[in-house]
Amino acid sequence: MPAPSLTTDTPAIAAMPAPSGDETAPRSTAAPAEPQQPGDRDTALLAVAPDVAPAPAQPDQTQAAADPSPAPMTTPRDDAVLDISPRAEAGSPPTRTAVLAPQDSTRRQPLPVIEPAPPAVQPDQTAPAAPVAVPDINPVLRPRIGTPATSLVDRPAPGEAGAGSDIAQLAPADGSASPLRGNALPFDDSDTRPRLSIVLIDRGDSGLGPDALAGFPYPLTIAIDATRPDAPEASERYRRAGFEVLALVDLMPGSTAQDAEIAMEVSLAAVPEAVGVLEGDATGLQSSRELSDQVAAILGQRGYGLVMLPNGLNTAQKMAAKSGVPSATVFRDFDAAGQDAAAIRRFLDQGAFKAGQQAEGLPAAGEGAGVIMIGRLRPETISALLLWGLQDRAQRVALAPVSAVLQAAE
Repeated sequence: MPAPSLTTDTPAIAAMPAPSGDETAPRSTAAPAEPQQPGDRDTALLAVAPDVAPAPAQPDQTQAAADPSPAPMTTPRDDAVLDISPRAEAGSPPTRTAVLAPQDSTRRQPLPVIEPAPPAVQPDQTAPAAPVAVPDINPVLRPRIGTPATSLVDRPAPGEAGAGSDIAQLAPADGSASPLRGNALPFDDSDTRPRLSIVLIDRGDSGLGPDALAGFPYPLTIAIDATRPDAPEASERYRRAGFEVLALVDLMPGSTAQDAEIAMEVSLAAVPEAVGVLEGDATGLQSSRELSDQVAAILGQRGYGLVMLPNGLNTAQKMAAKSGVPSATVFRDFDAAGQDAAAIRRFLDQGAFKAGQQAEGLPAAGEGAGVIMIGRLRPETISALLLWGLQDRAQRVALAPVSAVLQAAE
């Protein structure tokens, strides 16, 4: 019995078209290869994929003569892959399996559809409009729309056009004289020399009192610490000795407006004959804008003066003066660091020179018609003041109580 032919019984491995159109590539008669694993088959599929489209197979000459009209030729796609599976029969043309092109991962997403907004509910025109409460904004603190903003110091003072409600009332409501005038010492206003006022702080810890200042050649003002247990008695003793008194007040940082009102009430009651308030050198009165404004408003309503320590541009004192409160800023603290008598006299000379500049019409913005200097009640300071009063520089100024400088600033 004849042996089976290899060309008919052996499955075709691959059919590749001949490179030329005249000859057809011979079929392979090699023995079938070993079955490949799935991964190997995929590799084979990719390996035999042609890079260039193969030329179409030439038709049979006999068939071409019988049929004059050539059959349409189908051009294989570049992305086709030959099927070399064992199911292909011998002599049959190689089939091509289409390979789907990968989808474009950068395909644009569909644009969102914007739905029309629901129609707005129209208000009932016949219904009466509800009244809207508009807060009363003080134009002193905030400029109106359409008005150029101005400096804090240049804004209108109470009583002027465009100003809000008055903050300061220099006379008490009962019609009596204000403490600034009622508790002040007499002063000769006819003196045309520049005014210089000296304030000494008495905290009750120096062991000195009114007796140490008996027979002093010029007026002094004593600032009494309002927290002293004997503050009312000390105020009375200094008044009997012929000195003006101030209430020395410090407020804790972070105090509210209500805290300031209570503290000022207690401090003024402790020094009942004071002409005003001196800002303390501990925590002071300028820890916040709201606090200093509240203090100025309270003193202005009660008719007291206000003496503040220098702080930056002295905005708090300038705002108090702008709102009508008699106020001034201390020019120099001449013994805060324990200076000796010679240093104190040099500071006093500087104060007299500054007062002369003001008298010549060269005051800085916010300054009054005089200079205020402060020190402490201690033996070195008292000795320096006595010696300086005898010098020629002291004769060029009018040594006055602090009330005279504050009244000139009204």
